[in-house]
Amino acid sequence: MNQKSILLLSLFIALGSFSIKHLMERADRVVFKENHGSNPDYFVENMKRLSYNKNGKVQNELVSSLVKHFPNDDSLVFKSPRMKIHEKEGPPWNVVSDSAWVNSDRSLVILNGEVYIWRMDIEGNKQYEILTSDLTIKPFEKFAHTTKAAQITTQGIVTNTVGLKVVFKEGRVQLSERVRTIYESR
Repeated sequence: MNQKSILLLSLFIALGSFSIKHLMERADRVVFKENHGSNPDYFVENMKRLSYNKNGKVQNELVSSLVKHFPNDDSLVFKSPRMKIHEKEGPPWNVVSDSAWVNSDRSLVILNGEVYIWRMDIEGNKQYEILTSDLTIKPFEKFAHTTKAAQITTQGIVTNTVGLKVVFKEGRVQLSERVRTIYESR
């Protein structure tokens, strides 16, 4: 990829991300709630869970050193969760965080603390590398977003932003505001 193409790509990303700023501001904001006054009714150590699609292929993988279930709201809390989100084509997305909270119908996952997301390309190189915090995931929609600062690294390009949106099924990352891109030539 030549330098002109990279600059045009960066400009396209910046303009596209600005347009979704308003969508991000309107997105449902769910705050992680601690389970005050509630004790877990069970826990699982060193959990590994696989979910499959209708064709029997692995769709998602989840590993956590500790999972606690809270009966007052049927929520789950994970310690050091590690996830793989598989798509029809290409390598999976990998997501790691300090902790996570999952609501009762499992339609909302809130990753707390530092969040690291990456995806490898076909040759085994990192295609995307994202560092952020406090990420909200809607697993059934294969969508994630945050309003926190984030750094995205891809093919020698480092982009810093405040807020981002990831559409896993499309392999797309959209940036929200205060976008700054640095191209590091090799």
